[in-house]
Amino acid sequence: MKILIATPIYPPEIGKTGPYIKKLAEELSKKYSVTIIFYGRFPEKIPGIIMIPVDKHYPLIIRTLVFAFKFLKKVRHTDIIYIENGPSTELVAGMISIIFHKPLILHLGDPVYEKKINEKIIYKIIRFIILRRAKTIINNTPLSRPEIIPFKPFPKEEFNNYEKSWEEHI
Repeated sequence: MKILIATPIYPPEIGKTGPYIKKLAEELSKKYSVTIIFYGRFPEKIPGIIMIPVDKHYPLIIRTLVFAFKFLKKVRHTDIIYIENGPSTELVAGMISIIFHKPLILHLGDPVYEKKINEKIIYKIIRFIILRRAKTIINNTPLSRPEIIPFKPFPKEEFNNYEKSWEEHI
């Protein structure tokens, strides 16, 4: 199975969803073929995963069109589209999934964007279309990776809980 992940943020970019997408791709790549398309320049590489960056320093309309073009090239050979919430990814991936009749999974992992939805009517329209199109909507996010602090005992229990939360999520 081939999975195409569309995300607005990917490491080393700072944001809550970046590390989530990286770990998700690592876990999914153990069983499936994974491609990530994202806004950024210098991604943290993951062996065996195709990374497709879109420079976010372009003006909004140009970067959205570049994202759409690159997304179109990959979606034909994809079985499932996984979208991390955000207007730039929801708009492009949602519309293209309608055209190509590809199953869509939406992850609501960015609380900042969730608050912004009520601010602009265009965000509400995009979300309405995506929610009607999505086969699955994921509201939860696994635990964050525990921090290893020098001169402190290794947080074994926290790591076990972290791994368990990911097993359940996948």
